[in-house]
Amino acid sequence: MIYHHIIQLSYGNYTVGVVTLESLGLVLDPIRRLLKPLPMLLQLTSIQLDNLIVLSLIWVYSEIMRSLEKRRLKLQIKDILTSVLAGILIFSVLTNIYFLFQNSRRNRVTKVIDGDSFETFDGRRIRLLGVAAPELVNCMGPQAKDMLKILLEGKSVRLKDTLKDDYGRLLANVFAGSRFINKEIIASGLGKYVSAKNRYHLELQKAYSDAKINNLGIFSPLCRSLQPENDCLIKGNIRGAQKIYHLPGCLNYDQVIIDRSYGDSWFCSEEEAQNSGFTRSENCTE
Repeated sequence: MIYHHIIQLSYGNYTVGVVTLESLGLVLDPIRRLLKPLPMLLQLTSIQLDNLIVLSLIWVYSEIMRSLEKRRLKLQIKDILTSVLAGILIFSVLTNIYFLFQNSRRNRVTKVIDGDSFETFDGRRIRLLGVAAPELVNCMGPQAKDMLKILLEGKSVRLKDTLKDDYGRLLANVFAGSRFINKEIIASGLGKYVSAKNRYHLELQKAYSDAKINNLGIFSPLCRSLQPENDCLIKGNIRGAQKIYHLPGCLNYDQVIIDRSYGDSWFCSEEEAQNSGFTRSENCTE
């Protein structure tokens, strides 16, 4: 039997091929034999049966194409979503890098003021939390500043547990790389540990005790003394805002330590002590 039907096969906007029914003979003949009783039952001619088979094959083909089209659409949506997510990820990474750079620049130390204070690139003045280094005019004051310059100047720092004191100064636990700067200053004996609510309290307290036991920095004989170096026997003692001098024979005179890191001094006369702003101790009797 000769077939004159022509079928155009397509996928999306593309023509896959043109097929004549002659080329489908190998398919139609077995199907026709399989469906041999059907024409009699449905009263179909052989041509009508062939048409029915062809239409069925076309329907199967169209369903396969529709399924492929849906799959292609799903793949396209998946590709779009993947591209969007990749774009978001790249944007997030670049944004984080930018802010890390800005934060690193912002926290770069541009100036060391003294042994426990410094300034950052953005003009903030920061003090080491829980650390009291000597004033620059006192014993070990310049050394403390030099130490902090070595540790911080030109470097970016990380600030933790920041807070402001009663004077509006910014206090923080300061880290440069893996180094805990507050601890470094205290452990070197270049600053006292002043009680403060600090998550590193035990660590800082131990560093302070070790420096004191080992007579480092401000705890060395260079800064602390019980006995005068000359004949000047009056002890000028500064604690807090009080400047008190003690005469030999005053109560607790022998226990009073002259600590030059605090600004304590030896005086040769009461007049000299008073001219320096010191007041006679109430424990002294005439």
